[in-house]
Amino acid sequence: MRKVESIKVQRKKNPLDSTCCEQFSFHLQEKEKIVVYQSYFRLYLLRANYWNTATIYFCPWCGKKLPKHLANSFFETIQAELETLAMTDDFDKLPQEFRTDEWWKKRGL
Repeated sequence: MRKVESIKVQRKKNPLDSTCCEQFSFHLQEKEKIVVYQSYFRLYLLRANYWNTATIYFCPWCGKKLPKHLANSFFETIQAELETLAMTDDFDKLPQEFRTDEWWKKRGL
């Protein structure tokens, strides 16, 4: 009987990657992503197909709880600080900090 060697997943350094395990990190970096990260919401999504995703709250591989997403805080902050409602159509008109994770890092969220 032949011994099967385990395959070590190569982990690249990714500034958005503060994940819990190598498998999660690997899938975030794949070209055909099954895990999607939206930095401005700090939101992790599991892709079912091209059109459908589902928010995930735990790592599908190791079970560790993921950071709380900030989608509600995003809209509340925009409304409070910019006195406007952020609509999807107006995303490009938002200040640059709201198009990345800068807004929530700057506020210590």
